[in-house]
Amino acid sequence: MFTESIRQQDRTKYMLQLLKRLVPSKAYIIEKLVWIVRWADKHVPPGVRTLFGIPLMIGGILSFLPVLGIWMLPAGAMMIALDVPPWRRRMLKWVDKQEALLDRSETSGTTGGTTGGKSGGKKGGTTGEAGKTSAAD
Repeated sequence: MFTESIRQQDRTKYMLQLLKRLVPSKAYIIEKLVWIVRWADKHVPPGVRTLFGIPLMIGGILSFLPVLGIWMLPAGAMMIALDVPPWRRRMLKWVDKQEALLDRSETSGTTGGTTGGKSGGKKGGTTGEAGKTSAAD
Protein backbone atom coordinates (compact mmCIF):
# COMPACT_ATOMS: atom_id res chain seq x y z
CA MET A 1 0.00 0.00 0.00
CA PHE A 2 2.72 2.44 1.03
CA THR A 3 4.95 1.47 -1.92
CA GLU A 4 2.04 2.05 -4.27
CA SER A 5 1.72 5.70 -3.14
CA ILE A 6 5.48 6.20 -3.57
CA ARG A 7 5.28 4.78 -7.08
CA GLN A 8 2.39 7.12 -7.87
CA GLN A 9 4.39 10.10 -6.56
CA ASP A 10 7.38 9.06 -8.66
CA ARG A 11 5.18 8.78 -11.74
CA THR A 12 3.69 12.20 -11.05
CA LYS A 13 7.15 13.77 -10.66
CA TYR A 14 8.33 12.10 -13.85
CA MET A 15 5.29 13.32 -15.79
CA LEU A 16 5.79 16.88 -14.54
CA GLN A 17 9.46 16.82 -15.57
CA LEU A 18 8.50 15.45 -18.97
CA LEU A 19 5.86 18.16 -19.43
CA LYS A 20 8.37 20.88 -18.54
CA ARG A 21 10.72 19.58 -21.23
CA LEU A 22 8.06 19.10 -23.90
CA VAL A 23 5.94 22.21 -23.38
CA PRO A 24 8.02 25.39 -23.56
CA SER A 25 7.20 28.30 -21.31
CA LYS A 26 5.57 31.49 -22.53
CA ALA A 27 8.80 33.43 -21.91
CA TYR A 28 10.76 30.94 -24.03
CA ILE A 29 8.31 31.25 -26.93
CA ILE A 30 8.31 35.05 -26.76
CA GLU A 31 12.11 35.07 -26.59
CA LYS A 32 12.31 32.97 -29.76
CA LEU A 33 9.73 35.11 -31.59
CA VAL A 34 11.64 38.27 -30.66
CA TRP A 35 14.84 36.65 -31.95
CA ILE A 36 13.12 35.73 -35.25
CA VAL A 37 11.83 39.28 -35.75
CA ARG A 38 15.22 40.86 -34.98
CA TRP A 39 17.03 38.41 -37.27
CA ALA A 40 14.55 38.88 -40.13
CA ASP A 41 14.68 42.66 -39.76
CA LYS A 42 18.48 42.70 -40.07
CA HIS A 43 19.21 39.91 -42.54
CA VAL A 44 16.23 39.40 -44.87
CA PRO A 45 15.29 41.93 -47.59
CA PRO A 46 11.75 43.41 -47.44
CA GLY A 47 10.05 41.44 -50.24
CA VAL A 48 11.61 38.15 -49.23
CA ARG A 49 10.24 38.45 -45.68
CA THR A 50 6.71 38.16 -47.06
CA LEU A 51 7.75 35.17 -49.14
CA PHE A 52 9.13 33.53 -45.97
CA GLY A 53 6.08 34.53 -43.91
CA ILE A 54 3.44 32.91 -46.13
CA PRO A 55 4.87 29.34 -45.92
CA LEU A 56 5.45 29.82 -42.19
CA MET A 57 1.78 30.69 -41.72
CA ILE A 58 0.69 27.73 -43.84
CA GLY A 59 2.96 25.51 -41.73
CA GLY A 60 1.35 26.93 -38.59
CA ILE A 61 -2.10 26.03 -39.89
CA LEU A 62 -0.84 22.50 -40.62
CA SER A 63 0.70 22.20 -37.15
CA PHE A 64 -0.95 18.85 -36.54
CA LEU A 65 1.70 17.32 -38.82
CA PRO A 66 4.83 16.01 -37.08
CA VAL A 67 7.55 18.49 -38.10
CA LEU A 68 5.44 21.64 -38.19
CA GLY A 69 4.38 23.60 -35.14
CA ILE A 70 1.92 26.25 -34.05
CA TRP A 71 4.87 28.60 -33.44
CA MET A 72 5.09 29.01 -37.22
CA LEU A 73 1.81 30.93 -37.39
CA PRO A 74 2.86 33.96 -35.30
CA ALA A 75 6.38 33.83 -36.77
CA GLY A 76 4.95 34.05 -40.29
CA ALA A 77 2.58 36.85 -39.31
CA MET A 78 5.48 38.78 -37.81
CA MET A 79 7.59 38.32 -40.94
CA ILE A 80 4.77 39.69 -43.11
CA ALA A 81 4.12 42.52 -40.64
CA LEU A 82 7.72 43.67 -41.04
CA ASP A 83 6.89 44.63 -44.65
CA VAL A 84 3.76 46.69 -43.84
CA PRO A 85 4.85 50.08 -42.38
CA PRO A 86 2.08 50.65 -39.77
CA TRP A 87 2.29 47.03 -38.59
CA ARG A 88 6.09 47.23 -38.58
CA ARG A 89 6.08 50.13 -36.11
CA ARG A 90 3.62 48.37 -33.81
CA MET A 91 5.54 45.12 -33.93
CA LEU A 92 8.91 46.70 -33.28
CA LYS A 93 7.37 48.51 -30.28
CA TRP A 94 6.02 45.18 -29.05
CA VAL A 95 9.41 43.52 -29.56
CA ASP A 96 11.17 46.29 -27.62
CA LYS A 97 8.63 45.97 -24.80
CA GLN A 98 9.04 42.17 -24.67
CA GLU A 99 12.84 42.47 -24.63
CA ALA A 100 12.60 44.90 -21.71
CA LEU A 101 10.27 42.54 -19.84
CA LEU A 102 12.55 39.56 -20.52
CA ASP A 103 15.61 41.52 -19.37
CA ARG A 104 13.79 42.61 -16.23
CA SER A 105 12.70 39.06 -15.44
CA GLU A 106 16.25 37.76 -15.97
CA THR A 107 17.73 40.31 -13.57
CA SER A 108 15.06 39.78 -10.93
CA GLY A 109 15.59 36.03 -11.10
CA THR A 110 19.19 36.25 -9.94
CA THR A 111 20.01 35.35 -6.37
CA GLY A 112 21.66 37.78 -3.99
CA GLY A 113 22.91 41.27 -4.63
CA THR A 114 20.98 44.42 -5.26
CA THR A 115 19.11 45.36 -8.41
CA GLY A 116 20.11 48.86 -9.34
CA GLY A 117 21.18 51.91 -7.47
CA LYS A 118 24.75 52.20 -6.27
CA SER A 119 25.78 48.57 -6.30
CA GLY A 120 29.39 47.65 -6.80
CA GLY A 121 32.43 49.62 -5.78
CA LYS A 122 33.72 48.97 -2.27
CA LYS A 123 30.63 47.08 -1.08
CA GLY A 124 31.03 44.10 -3.42
CA GLY A 125 33.26 41.89 -1.26
CA THR A 126 32.68 39.44 1.56
CA THR A 127 30.52 40.18 4.56
CA GLY A 128 33.47 41.31 6.66
CA GLU A 129 34.68 43.71 3.98
CA ALA A 130 31.19 45.12 3.46
CA GLY A 131 30.88 45.77 7.20
CA LYS A 132 34.21 47.58 7.26
CA THR A 133 33.53 49.70 4.20
CA SER A 134 30.01 50.63 5.28
CA ALA A 135 31.30 51.71 8.67
CA ALA A 136 33.91 53.87 6.95
CA ASP A 137 31.32 55.52 4.67
